[in-house]
Amino acid sequence: MENNLIRDLLPAGAEDDELLQLFQHHYGSARSTPDNDVVYPNTEKFTLRVQCKSGKISDIEPGPGFSNEELTILKAKVASELVASPATKIERTILFSSHPVKGCHRSGVHLQMGEAPESAPKPAVMKADHPFVFEFPLRQSSDPFITIQRRSRQSLEWTWFLNAVLRTRIKAIGPRADYHWVASLSGNKTPTQADVIWGQEFYTIDGFKTQDDGFSACGEPHIARIPHEELGRVRCS
Repeated sequence: MENNLIRDLLPAGAEDDELLQLFQHHYGSARSTPDNDVVYPNTEKFTLRVQCKSGKISDIEPGPGFSNEELTILKAKVASELVASPATKIERTILFSSHPVKGCHRSGVHLQMGEAPESAPKPAVMKADHPFVFEFPLRQSSDPFITIQRRSRQSLEWTWFLNAVLRTRIKAIGPRADYHWVASLSGNKTPTQADVIWGQEFYTIDGFKTQDDGFSACGEPHIARIPHEELGRVRCS
């Protein structure tokens, strides 16, 4: 048996963070070592030792509890849960723009953005986080926890992408939403101590469907496109 199992357990099509989640679910526990490695499970006779560098898995070593039978089981799990996909679905999430989003834009099979439903909570002022609907395709996993992790990661990656190519600021509320001191107010009353609460950043739309087989209808009006030459002049001016 090879000392480094990375070729067996991290084949093409598998993601490092998803493999770590698979190990955690499979073994149920883990612990860090003085060398900053992670061993699975948290026992003296552990099965795997994983080393990471720069956020990527660099080495997977068999531990004293490892066996060929265990390798066969793990390879099958990796193939079925990380590499194979039962379907590709369209995921819907709520992102926020520094300017209101009016209309719809679809870019081939890659993404779609459109204004939030009429019933959605919206700010009453212009300088705010304005909600809009963002849709993107996502390879599903047979493990729903892996699918949730992919959705969260790709939502944030798309947010970074949109911030790079759009003139507006785009924001997402991640899975670990921040807490803030906020004023719980209604109307235009002056806040008092009784109105101040420690609250979590949160947003939801009643009846919002987060997944479908295809993109939502993208009719008129369409979001205006800016030629990349013109956009470059705007950014450099």
